[in-house]
Amino acid sequence: LVSPGPLAYGACQTACNYGAVTCYSLAGLTFGVSTLAAAATCSAAQGACMAACTPL
Repeated sequence: LVSPGPLAYGACQTACNYGAVTCYSLAGLTFGVSTLAAAATCSAAQGACMAACTPL
């Protein structure tokens, strides 16, 4: 088994964060300061995305 390494992991995490900020923006929220249900949905999606980065 060959690991893609830290660069692939970092790129994956960056993509997850970009997706989360986009989700918040589309919902009309500010990342990191919102507590609405839409924020919970965006945060859950970000968590799932970051978990998918773990094998990298």
